[in-house]
Amino acid sequence: MNKVYRGLAYTTVVNEFYLPILDKLIETHQKFSKIDLYVYTINFDITDREYSNIKFIKCTDDHLLDYEKGKSTIIKDNAQKHKYNTTLKPKFLSNFINDVKYYFFVDCDILFTRFSDTLFINSIEEFGDTKIPISTKFFHQYCNNIGSEVVFDKDGKFNKKSLTYKPLCDLNKEEPIVIDYLNTFCVYYTNKCGKFFNEVDKICTSIFENGLDCWQYLPLGDETAFNYLYSKNNFTKYLSSFTCYNLPTDLDIKIALKNITLLNTNSIVSFIHTKRFTDGYKTNKILSLPNLYEGDVMLNNKDYDDIFKVLCYKNKPLTHEKINIVKHHKDYNNNIEVINFTPNEDLLNISIKLINHKSQIEDYHQMNLKKDLYYFISRIFNKGGSRGSHGVIYKMDEIIDVFKVI
Repeated sequence: MNKVYRGLAYTTVVNEFYLPILDKLIETHQKFSKIDLYVYTINFDITDREYSNIKFIKCTDDHLLDYEKGKSTIIKDNAQKHKYNTTLKPKFLSNFINDVKYYFFVDCDILFTRFSDTLFINSIEEFGDTKIPISTKFFHQYCNNIGSEVVFDKDGKFNKKSLTYKPLCDLNKEEPIVIDYLNTFCVYYTNKCGKFFNEVDKICTSIFENGLDCWQYLPLGDETAFNYLYSKNNFTKYLSSFTCYNLPTDLDIKIALKNITLLNTNSIVSFIHTKRFTDGYKTNKILSLPNLYEGDVMLNNKDYDDIFKVLCYKNKPLTHEKINIVKHHKDYNNNIEVINFTPNEDLLNISIKLINHKSQIEDYHQMNLKKDLYYFISRIFNKGGSRGSHGVIYKMDEIIDVFKVI
């Protein structure tokens, strides 16, 4: 594939264990993207793959090399080695920050779609030369990493102790600012983000070098440090959780394909974050830390093949017409827009997210809808309005329907 875009590149970081998963990423990149991909490999070379628009760049980490030689002073076992691996992204992204001007990082378990390049270009238009990386909004808004602390107490008050980055705030004697949690499996960044990455790297490295509990302070690796700095800076920009869509690993493949079909045919999903393992891998290895982080990855190739087929669909937008939009009113004086609609059937305990592809603004509403009753959703008017936007109706991890906002 000939290079079409100059001055921008996708990036990813991979260790040898994840090579089979990287192959899935590369397959979709070659199918759907016209933008170069830089693959940063951790302490190993890739020499058996050649592509005109992919660069394989070996990155060296001395602490991991010392661990393999039995000489590490900061990594004690395989589980801690895995945790350390999850903190290396900012260091490598910073090391090669000046190769081009605009970047879009994707985890190595990302799948590209035919709208990936569109999101990248839109992000450049929306966020420009940002000095702070733009990460992906967490699907459920707040994240406690399934810890012992509940997000809301019995009185409905937010529990700050549930914040994954609260221990880092305590360590630095700072009061956390509560913001929506951001995932880092998709990140837009520029050659001006080096200072931020260096701060994240410094935080992560210091936890290991000072012998602190990495499970307490970095429960989700460098992502915890990212959110700590986002909170510290009260930074609230993000990529939408449906344009960069996390497909749960254990979600039934029939529901997964239905979700992807609705998002893909409506031109919403740009990247899919997922791993599809065989039942044997999930049963025998997923509960064992040493086995999870060492050895062969057993991928469910049939699941991947089915997902690839759905991603290639170019048929007309699929909708189940669960709701009927009656009126869409924009109040320019008060900076409010209102969408009036009626459900065509009862929809109980559902959630609706309004997303705007151009501005990456995402609005969340939890509702109980009764057939033929009159409802409305209102939100702050943004620069793109709802023109070209969609509403996604979902219940837990299953997407019920998608509707276009006129």
